[in-house]
Amino acid sequence: MKKNALDFSYTLSPAQRQEIDELLKQHSPEEILTSLVDRPIDPKTEQIIKADKNSYAFWGPETSKLVRTPETLFLPMSFEAFKISGASELNFKHPSAKFASLELAMSALTIAKWSEELNLKEFFLKNANFSSKHRWPHTCNIDFSYTPNMTTEDKISKIISHMCQINSDAMLVWTNPGLGWVARKKLDLEPIFYAFGRKFFHFTDPKTGETQTLSTGASDEAEQKIASWNAQNPNMQLQQTFHIGMPITREIRIFTLGGEIVGFVPYWTPIAFKNQNVYGLDKDITLDAALKRMNTFTQDELNYLHNETKKIIQHPKFHDTDWAIDWIITRDKIWYMTDMQVAQQSYMDYDNMIFASDTGRTRVHQFLNQQLESMRHAQKNLSLFDKIVLKLTGASTDIDKNLKRSGYPSQKQIIKLNQQIGTKQK
Repeated sequence: MKKNALDFSYTLSPAQRQEIDELLKQHSPEEILTSLVDRPIDPKTEQIIKADKNSYAFWGPETSKLVRTPETLFLPMSFEAFKISGASELNFKHPSAKFASLELAMSALTIAKWSEELNLKEFFLKNANFSSKHRWPHTCNIDFSYTPNMTTEDKISKIISHMCQINSDAMLVWTNPGLGWVARKKLDLEPIFYAFGRKFFHFTDPKTGETQTLSTGASDEAEQKIASWNAQNPNMQLQQTFHIGMPITREIRIFTLGGEIVGFVPYWTPIAFKNQNVYGLDKDITLDAALKRMNTFTQDELNYLHNETKKIIQHPKFHDTDWAIDWIITRDKIWYMTDMQVAQQSYMDYDNMIFASDTGRTRVHQFLNQQLESMRHAQKNLSLFDKIVLKLTGASTDIDKNLKRSGYPSQKQIIKLNQQIGTKQK
């Protein structure tokens, strides 16, 4: 399978669905899904996918030719994938998989086969725009190593369950559904600590061979519930206990505005770990101290990343858009570009930004004023329907809260910055 291949082949027509019903009488789920992978996607969906600047489909193929990126498979996804129908008749084992669309099941098959071709026991999964990292074990982290002797169908079922959770989480926080799947080979990282994980308890009945894996958070109360369950099921013996958490290492986000690199910000900030399970820290270091050490970048690193990022934004496809571009460093001290997003929709840790130049600082302040004006305009023009939706979803209309949520200064701070810049310019 080619790296970063774009293959729009996963939508079913009513006639094709009828064909599946006939095939179901004669073939296994895997055989059926394999027979469907050459179906063309509708042109309208293809156009939507290619036009979404936050999607890997927009920036992935080009950036992989310009800078170092992880080995990646991209699969397009139509709106059909969000329908709860189709795969229930395929009798997948995982509860989530039973309610998936056939398109989702086909994508899962392709990803499972891709992982087998590369002999991957684990890999990273997201939709075109969203990964839901805060639910790491159940969303973007696909790991087959904890379940021995998995068949391809077992893998399909597990992948579908993760897809369903990612899409469910995405629809709560992201207006664009992310029409596509990104399966990415994991890099060899050097974790500073782990986060967003859960503790897993693997039980086995020695007489029957029955197995049960339970998971919980890191609190004592949660582990007491596991002990209580075991007391009610004395035949089940604890065989293995393990954590599955996201490895947190050095990452950086680079902002570009008006075709110029304006600043660098740490990817990981303390707010990301609020009320989250964190483990694996060295005994003599606090989380804040670890983050401070992790988020210190040498001038040589910044110069290198500046030059690499410049290769991207000089490309005609990217030059006229404001971007936030993410980089991660491996155990071998090699930087990889992992993600791109429109700057206006990206978290900017302004308080910890390293400005690329005085011009960069001015551009950022202009950007902040534009964002503030946009928020004020949106608040002023909210319809009754908008207000109802915001109330139902728990979203805030408070401008300062929304500024903070985006990593921007408050309204008062922005006004003060404007005064300081005005004084300097005079």
